[in-house]
Amino acid sequence: MKAAWEERMASRRNLYRGVVERLDRDGLLLSDWDVETATDIVWALTSWQLWELLVVDRAWSKRDYLRHLRAFLRRALLDGNER
Repeated sequence: MKAAWEERMASRRNLYRGVVERLDRDGLLLSDWDVETATDIVWALTSWQLWELLVVDRAWSKRDYLRHLRAFLRRALLDGNER
């Protein structure tokens, strides 16, 4: 079971790394970020733990969770014109 969990987490991180690499390649990633660090932050902020804290414990709607997460990631990662 542990191996399956680790594989799933690695798969999610690789998916986000591809997105961050495209943002970087297209000049959209803020210069404050390198690909590795930005990938780590996206991976962590999209974790099931954060979802559980906000949606389950704090009773955010799924829609609000997604809306706020998208807005946060745009502001945190993207160069000004693409926010």
